[in-house]
Amino acid sequence: MAEIKRQGSKLRQGVGTSYDVEIGSMTTESQQKLVKTHLEDATSKGGLVTEVGTVDPELSKGFFHRPYLVENVNSEMLMMQEETFGPLLGIQKFSTIEEAIALANDSNLGLTASVWTTDKKKGHLIASKLEAGTITINDHLMSHGMAETPWGGFKESGFERTHGEIGLEAMTQPKVRC
Repeated sequence: MAEIKRQGSKLRQGVGTSYDVEIGSMTTESQQKLVKTHLEDATSKGGLVTEVGTVDPELSKGFFHRPYLVENVNSEMLMMQEETFGPLLGIQKFSTIEEAIALANDSNLGLTASVWTTDKKKGHLIASKLEAGTITINDHLMSHGMAETPWGGFKESGFERTHGEIGLEAMTQPKVRC
């Protein structure tokens, strides 16, 4: 936990037009409100909240929300039931790898997942058991910017794909002539 907090303290939030920030603005006011709602819900249900990073004091325009770590999350919290798409990181403890996989898969969503480990072989084994459209090891979201890799989710996160050959084929209308 200490390492996550240490790394989180390095995050910079701002407009980012000079590529000197890691977290920008959300795109809509309703998304900003959703993140606030998820944070308030987690806090009311026992989540322990820690502010991380630095926020540009000049942020008067845009839909910014300070980044937070939320410890002691559980499946009853909105941030664990819905796609937040904002700067909240929920942390849930587990005892075994099998339990961690079961907790990760115990969701009606499955857009992305990431496995963080120093043991790449174990990471690939865990990744093979996760129910998500994109699974990265020691990274997150890097594949979304790669046009050659398919992008999409499992379960209620969607079943169609964009990007890659699969995404291109999804935009075609096959026709059979006999």
